[in-house]
Amino acid sequence: MRSFFKLIIATLIGFLIAALILFFIFLGVVGSLMGDGGKKAKVAVKENSVLVLKLNKEIKERESDNPFENFSSGEFRTKSLGLSELLAGLEAAAKDKKITGLWIKFEPFSCGMATIEALRKGLLEFKKSGKFIYAYGEILTEKDYYLASVADSIFLYPTGFLEWNGLNSNPVFLRGMFDKLGVEPMLFRVGKFKSAGETFTEKQLSENNRLQTQTLLNDFWNHMLENISSARNIERNFLDSLASTLAITHARDAAKYKLVDGLRYEHQIIASLKKKTKVKEKEKLASVNFDKYFAAIPEKEKNSKKVAIIYAVGDIVSGKGDDNTIGSQTLSELIKEAREDEEVKAVVLRVNSPGGSALASDVIAQEIILTKKIKPVVASFGDVAASGGYYISAYCDKIYAEPTTITGSIGVFGLMFNTR
Repeated sequence: MRSFFKLIIATLIGFLIAALILFFIFLGVVGSLMGDGGKKAKVAVKENSVLVLKLNKEIKERESDNPFENFSSGEFRTKSLGLSELLAGLEAAAKDKKITGLWIKFEPFSCGMATIEALRKGLLEFKKSGKFIYAYGEILTEKDYYLASVADSIFLYPTGFLEWNGLNSNPVFLRGMFDKLGVEPMLFRVGKFKSAGETFTEKQLSENNRLQTQTLLNDFWNHMLENISSARNIERNFLDSLASTLAITHARDAAKYKLVDGLRYEHQIIASLKKKTKVKEKEKLASVNFDKYFAAIPEKEKNSKKVAIIYAVGDIVSGKGDDNTIGSQTLSELIKEAREDEEVKAVVLRVNSPGGSALASDVIAQEIILTKKIKPVVASFGDVAASGGYYISAYCDKIYAEPTTITGSIGVFGLMFNTR
């Protein structure tokens, strides 16, 4: 019996020791995720360096403050930068005499068309500094290629693939499932193009939804073709015909039709960059990763004439919000704070929202109306500013959007489910 209790006590002590060890490991990981208390990391940028931008994450409006955001599927991953950080980093690199060029490495990443448009403009501004841009990927989608088209040289992996067959939309319809469950979706709407609720009430695209989706895709595609044609000096109609005839089915085809400047392995890209930056073959290429470079950029000196940038990202709901939702209480308090701050001379409302609660939208709109009486309020649209997202912006002094922003206020709807 005594040996039994010894075994139990030893097991409990072992368990407690293991729990303590795991707890301290957890604290260490959290500390590393949260950074060094706001101090800028010391990153030595060598002369004649190439800035390496790896696109392999979702690009959001701004970097999240949540230290656990980069914990996914049981492993820690490098936290991606937001659009605002990407643009700020490119602006700093354009002025940095130690940076000679930019190497964009395309991996699977996601973002909306307006985000691509804004980033593409940032790259064009970077090029005005006289510095080169290389773009490289194993697989390039149409959206990737549109962004890459601003580069001085585009390279594709020899057995890789350039997707060039046009744009498409794949809406999901759940009516068939509800019919099997004996549930009747009941949609009430104002506006014949207000199609969000059709996901629940239809089994296929309605004619109005098909019309607006096709129109939107055509606008995107024509815009992309025009800009790619200008950047790559390839006839627009020729680019369109390559997609229509599915002429590009292999990396060799992309090189044959001059959509890319060559097929290269990564070590060959590095060799080309060495020649470009006049580095000897046996020496190491001087390079710095974008995330480390951005972390080392010193804070700009504060100016008394501030512009407050307030982000309105996600669905609009009543009450408090977070990084992925616009809470009427949270956003209203931010707008009020900017209004009452005498150092803030103007407010920019950055909107990336499909809409949401009409009541919550109106609460936010009232704060904008009050603020506009005291100082300028300008709306800047990201990928989407529709319905309630447009409504809260309508009271601003001015609204600016990208050519590929999805925007408009085309009606309202309510949805109920009859489970009788």
